[in-house]
Amino acid sequence: MPKGFGDKLVIAISSRALFNLDASHQVYVKDGLAAYAQYQIDHEDEILAPGDAFPMVKKLLRLNERLGGEPRVEVILLSRNSADTGLRVFNSIEHYGLKISRAAFCGGTSPYRYASAFGCHLFLSTEAEDVKQALDHGMAAATLIASNSQIENEDELRFAFDGDAVLFSDEAERVFKTQGLSAFTESEKASAKEPLSGGPFKQFLSALHGLQAEFGESCPIRTALVTARSAPAHERVIRTLRAWNIRIDESLFLGGLSKGTFLKAANTPVSEPFGGLMKLQQLRYIWEVAHHDLNVSATAQSLYTSQPGISKQIRLLEDELGVEIFSRSGKHLTRITPAGEAILKTAGEILRKVESIKQVAQEFSNERKGTLTLATTHTQARYALPPVIGSFIKQYPEVSLHMHQGTPMQISEMAADGTVDFAIATEAMELFSDLIMMPCYRWNRSIVVPKNHPLAQVANLTLEEVAKYPIVTYVFGFTGRSKLDEAFINRGLAPKVVFTAADADVIKTYVRLGLGVGIIASMAYSDTADSDLVALDASHLFESSVTKIGFRRGTFLRGFMYDFIEKFAPHLTKDIINEAFNRHSRAELDELFEDIEIPTR
Repeated sequence: MPKGFGDKLVIAISSRALFNLDASHQVYVKDGLAAYAQYQIDHEDEILAPGDAFPMVKKLLRLNERLGGEPRVEVILLSRNSADTGLRVFNSIEHYGLKISRAAFCGGTSPYRYASAFGCHLFLSTEAEDVKQALDHGMAAATLIASNSQIENEDELRFAFDGDAVLFSDEAERVFKTQGLSAFTESEKASAKEPLSGGPFKQFLSALHGLQAEFGESCPIRTALVTARSAPAHERVIRTLRAWNIRIDESLFLGGLSKGTFLKAANTPVSEPFGGLMKLQQLRYIWEVAHHDLNVSATAQSLYTSQPGISKQIRLLEDELGVEIFSRSGKHLTRITPAGEAILKTAGEILRKVESIKQVAQEFSNERKGTLTLATTHTQARYALPPVIGSFIKQYPEVSLHMHQGTPMQISEMAADGTVDFAIATEAMELFSDLIMMPCYRWNRSIVVPKNHPLAQVANLTLEEVAKYPIVTYVFGFTGRSKLDEAFINRGLAPKVVFTAADADVIKTYVRLGLGVGIIASMAYSDTADSDLVALDASHLFESSVTKIGFRRGTFLRGFMYDFIEKFAPHLTKDIINEAFNRHSRAELDELFEDIEIPTR
């Protein structure tokens, strides 16, 4: 503890938790740091409204008045503001008569690191990332649940603590995670008389207990332990608190029941680490785990975070919701529960809306910088997109462009679930009602054969002539394959397809080996690269196919996204795309493009 603090209870509070800074924060989001700083200076004589932590801070400081003598509680302000812009915060502190004299203004960086330097028992913030960083460095930290009138009008301070990995160390929880519930129960029975080591919140609870002792029976502070443990694992907890010489007012051993309901009943203003209320981070974790085949380790690597951290957050979310999202066998996730399926569907929608909000903010902050993600087939990526992408990157050098290749079904799914911004394909997109699909160009096929092949000598190519030979073409569901099959079926022909591939270059390779005649998209033939083959026009044999670009309904399109679409399909202007947004059915979309000429390649 720093000199001068003695045995005080020291709590650090963020400026956004203490005061409502939403208006100025919107200035920062929309116009940047310089505009935000000027806004704060221009309004520094305007008093800020109380924030979520304000009622609790008032009650904490009132403890000093009730005890008299030397102050026993110290509140320290930690802020991302600079000292210059922070003048408004101190003016507001003075206005409300809050006895806060120490502060750290960090000029836009996270202030959590100073909580430890000040010797704080607890760091409170509305910024989840600041709380996470503090916890990662062994500092007791928590987010805040919004105040309500009942809490504000009471004189009582209530604090509820989780047990393992919060009040106690994670030694017991590690047994549960690695070996399962039965091993955990047996381990705790065997160690019932061995006190647990302290977790990040032990010192805070100890300081609270010291204040409670000074008040005696009239103490306005009440503490509660809310843990998923049940008998017989409760004994070790009780004996640990005795060994620490700490009294807890209320102890709830829930045996796996949802903690959220009990925390609300306890009416506590401070949440568990990272918040007792649902967080976007938790929704992202369950979404990513579900899309990494329930592999938490792989998910952690992809998100650059820790496996235990993800597991902890999923458990916290399940505790709050009162249902399991994933079924488990020991430490492994085995499947998504029925409730989990419904939750994940809604979580995906929420995350997509959040991404749209970010896109809106980025458009206003820097309209020429961002990320564009495409999903398409090999044929489009290899033959149709290179000149478009080359021109786009030259115009937007600060836009990071990513391309995923897959089957048309995979491509459509990635667009429908928000994994990518745009899907470009010929097949399968009509199966997804959430996609707005717009026609880009028409194309047809060529028959490719070696120069000495009999078909190369046929003057009037027919389907009957083609059907006489083994055929090498696209896998079903790829690159307009459905039109090819329809043409043969309509003529009562059953061609012998001996080899299929997703890649036109692979198809041409096996034509060269004499496996059969190839049927490929005409754009995939090059007079120079494929000079050893003959391309026979087959546009009179097969109905043309239309390549489309699709994106999820409700997607916010940034300026460079409109430009990319128009580069790929010049008839898809911004006005046409916006009109497509306003069409609510497939029939209405088709009507929009009835009188628009679609180019042919």
